Amino acid sequence: MLKTEITTGIISRNRTNLEPLPTDAQPILHSLPEIRAVLFDIYGTLLISSAGDIQLEDPDESLNTLSRALAKVGISTTVSSRDLHDHYLQTLKRHQDIRRNAGVEYPEVEIRAVWRDFVKEISGVDASEEDTEQLATWYEVWTNPTDLMPGASELLLKMAHSSLQSGIISNAQFYTKYLIENYTGQTLESLGIPSCLTAFSYEYLEGKPGISMFESSAKCLLELHNILPHETLFVGNDCLKDLYPAKKVGFRTALFAGDSRSLRLRKDDPRCKNLKPDLVITELLQLVDCLPGLATDS
Repeated sequence: MLKTEITTGIISRNRTNLEPLPTDAQPILHSLPEIRAVLFDIYGTLLISSAGDIQLEDPDESLNTLSRALAKVGISTTVSSRDLHDHYLQTLKRHQDIRRNAGVEYPEVEIRAVWRDFVKEISGVDASEEDTEQLATWYEVWTNPTDLMPGASELLLKMAHSSLQSGIISNAQFYTKYLIENYTGQTLESLGIPSCLTAFSYEYLEGKPGISMFESSAKCLLELHNILPHETLFVGNDCLKDLYPAKKVGFRTALFAGDSRSLRLRKDDPRCKNLKPDLVITELLQLVDCLPGLATDS
């Protein structure tokens, strides 16, 4: 069986039925006729995330989950559950420090490399690529249950059949693509999202609010579609990780305020103090009335 089939199988069997939790935010909606491209965050925007972000940081949850994940792929260790958690965090930090020491302010890791080194340290085993992907996926679905945000699939399909260009910029790992594809029943390509406009932090080894992914997407939009930054709308749930870097590269912004788990206003952060999104939406499909290009056939 292919690694991707194993990953999607784990995701399919562990999908959680979730509903967004309401917020007190009031929508700010108006027409943006100049928009020619819409780029989306994933966790907390297109996906409901139990953790509100890509990774749950609950030590008590992590203790048992690490042991369960290792057992799933037949890796044994004499290390205690408590020490397993410490080893995992230390391995994760070492990988982050490599990027930080290379001058990256917001380091990201390739989670499969973290798991490979972690397994070697606690068991002496060189985990196969297949086992490494399984470990990372089991751990993710157990510690951070996710589901599709209401309206996400319909909105992405409307985008795919419109004159607007779609894209993704997200703090994400290899399995994130399979979450979206499994929940929507569509490949990213069939949703009109090309590889050059799919920016996942694990591929850049830099996360948001770093601007590398935003700069790369802006370059792709300009070179391939002649779309300028001010003609691009970025949709995200976090004022610091989404709106702040999007504004820095000249994108217009929409704050998704439809789930209290993931809404991050960051009012105490000076970088967000005077940050005003162009739109505030509490439901994804509110974008349809704000983007005339969605009514235009491609």
